[in-house]
Amino acid sequence: MEFLLKKMKVKYKNTIQYYKKIKKKFFNLNNIIGKNISIIHIEYECYFCKRNKIIYKLGLCKNCFFIKFNKNIFFPEKSPKNISNLKKSFLFKPHIVYLSITSNLKIGVTIENNLINRLIDQGSLISIPIFKTPNRYLSGIIEVFFKKFFNDKTNFRLMIKNKNYEEKLLLKHKKELLIKKKKLV
Repeated sequence: MEFLLKKMKVKYKNTIQYYKKIKKKFFNLNNIIGKNISIIHIEYECYFCKRNKIIYKLGLCKNCFFIKFNKNIFFPEKSPKNISNLKKSFLFKPHIVYLSITSNLKIGVTIENNLINRLIDQGSLISIPIFKTPNRYLSGIIEVFFKKFFNDKTNFRLMIKNKNYEEKLLLKHKKELLIKKKKLV
């Protein structure tokens, strides 16, 4: 069976369920955990231009990635504040600044309607939203301020060691953030 390998659909239940769409049907990949499978790479396919080019990030070749996105995807604080032709873009939708525990305590930003998927993608053990902003730029400014106190990267090597953190610890850090927020305003 041949198919394009793309980001999987996830559903949050007691155990996160992963689904792969193959020929218009969804298959629950949790059913093959622990089973032997074989995957053979045939070629690349850029999600945007459809050409057989090495994938750079987010399913796109390097050229398409920099056409479709710019520094705004990685540096929300550098997003434009108000440009009329971008009003419908993700840059001007509500964003969430969150505190989560992945490999360590981490500050992060995501668009509001993608919070659960973002946390799953990053392997978050536990998380808590801190701020809701009307756009990506403001969430980026807040994140940059809190990078002084918290990391904004996930160390995947540490994450798989699965340290146990308590919710109380996260709530304690949220209180500290709110105190620091008052100093920011």
